[in-house]
Amino acid sequence: MKKVVYILCALALTALLLVGSCTGLFFYVKNQEEDVMAELLNEKTILQEHLGMIENVNVDLSAQDKRSPNGGLMIMSLQGTKNSGTLTYGEISEGNQIKPIMELKLADDTLIDLNGKLEIMGWGTEENATQPVTSDREP
Repeated sequence: MKKVVYILCALALTALLLVGSCTGLFFYVKNQEEDVMAELLNEKTILQEHLGMIENVNVDLSAQDKRSPNGGLMIMSLQGTKNSGTLTYGEISEGNQIKPIMELKLADDTLIDLNGKLEIMGWGTEENATQPVTSDREP
């Protein structure tokens, strides 16, 4: 009977260590990705106008937007030197159409539509973005 208790305790401890390690690794990688995201967002002048230099990014994986209950929108909190806000981007369904969303909600509840003004990791478009140069000559 004593051996069974020891074996169960060892299994429980192993499971606890495994779950703890995986959780710690997840949050470590998430923090690294948020740091990289802050660097990428600091290259966007439209965000610097409203937020200043972005110091902190928090990607909220559990956040829901009522326009997309299935989680089709990415929501992240941004903390800048001038202001803070929430950046929401992705696509929502309206009837049988898909509508792109790219907006920044500042701390004072000001909503700024960034459609056509901001591109993040393949989402959205920038009007002033440089287009790839193509040549009419054949190689």
